[in-house]
Amino acid sequence: FGFAFAAGWLLQRQPALLAKIAGARWHNLLVAVACTVGCLAIVGLVPVLAPATDAGAQALYAGLYAIASWAWTLALLGLALRHCNGYSATRRYLSDASYWMYLVHMPLVMALQVWTSRMALPWWCEFPLLLAVATAMMLGSYEWFVRHGRIAREEQRGLRVLSVLPLP
Repeated sequence: FGFAFAAGWLLQRQPALLAKIAGARWHNLLVAVACTVGCLAIVGLVPVLAPATDAGAQALYAGLYAIASWAWTLALLGLALRHCNGYSATRRYLSDASYWMYLVHMPLVMALQVWTSRMALPWWCEFPLLLAVATAMMLGSYEWFVRHGRIAREEQRGLRVLSVLPLP
């Protein structure tokens, strides 16, 4: 993940490179889909819980998987740069809430998994239910505790203190 983080950090202030990524979005999407199909052709759609025995197929799978991962990343980045480039209050709110959601999601999702495991529902019912409940709880806690809660008041107070300090 360190390499991906470094690549994103280096790209963030490079409008020419970002424009090239946006221009190559369909090419990257085609490569991503082709490599994903190749991976699925090697391992199949049904999980096999046994070690791989064919070293050649394993190496091919690893290569296709790596290429697919980067191609999906670049394709989705290009699509976002092209189609989500303007201001959106909803995207801004979700962006503001994202760090809080990252901080609180793990224990919440784990607790909700225990809760949904007792329901005896198929996974395709449990997963959207868990996702909806977790998202509502995370956004609600962000709204009450962070955006309009003590954290926001402390931040506002800190900004007021900084605004009266003389600049060096």
